Amino acid sequence: MTTVLCTTLTNEALATRLADGLMDGEHHLPLSAAGAFEAEPPLWRFEAWFTEAPDLGDFTMTGRRLLGPDFDQLRFDFKQVDDADWVAIALEDLPPVRAGRFVVHGEHDRHKLRPNEIGLEIEASLAFGTGHHPTTLGCLLAIDHWLKQQRRRKGARIKTASRRMLDVGTGTGVLALAFAKAAKADAIAGDLDREAVRIAGENAVKAGMAWRVGVVEAAGTAHPLIRFNGPYPLIVANILASPLMRLAPALHNANERGGTLILSGLLAWQARPVAARYQAQGYRLACRRIIGDWATLVLVRQD
Repeated sequence: MTTVLCTTLTNEALATRLADGLMDGEHHLPLSAAGAFEAEPPLWRFEAWFTEAPDLGDFTMTGRRLLGPDFDQLRFDFKQVDDADWVAIALEDLPPVRAGRFVVHGEHDRHKLRPNEIGLEIEASLAFGTGHHPTTLGCLLAIDHWLKQQRRRKGARIKTASRRMLDVGTGTGVLALAFAKAAKADAIAGDLDREAVRIAGENAVKAGMAWRVGVVEAAGTAHPLIRFNGPYPLIVANILASPLMRLAPALHNANERGGTLILSGLLAWQARPVAARYQAQGYRLACRRIIGDWATLVLVRQD
């Protein structure tokens, strides 16, 4: 059995600091994982999973070191779950996420879809991308806006040549699936993590979109299928600041002239240096969206 320790609070920064601090591993607790999840606004839920019941004294000492006196204001609940179910338990109660026309939801929330909404059924998993993180939300909003812009510029039908998207660091495949469903178009989804590739492929099959979404194991753009289908009018990369900086030349080469990049996985303070890196590659910053502590950039190729 796995022991789960959880609490609900209104301060996102505290929840995130406690989760990140525990994951840094500077303690002797039998920790499996810890996370901070957005619940019904404005609430955040902190949860930690332990391979055995933790010593409460050790946990309290660690919490006070990480949060100071704020830790003593928190009240924790304990529960035990089967070892194989801890990820699903962590996310199963989270509400659907709406981003423009897109709704990211679990199987149990299918009935909550409204007319004209595009459902993206993503179950709890080890892969990043259930829609609850601000970077995934920011990317979904940016994809929705880009597709609307294309329709306004080119009429009701988007030209076949413009109906391609590359998703770098796909995680669960949610962004590629969103594009493919909304645009009725093809997407290539790549990730360097083999487990993420497996999950994204399963999600594409479950959504009936495997014929539209090609999932490959790739670091950045380094895959024959990615090169064969390029250049792309739209590339989305929801990863981290460091690989985004490193991938700037490769993403520029994979992006068609006049094409768009949607970049996320960035803390708000990282947005400016990342934007500058791409502006040096010939991009114009079209939009910077801040959600909580996280940023999503939309850049348009000018050269």
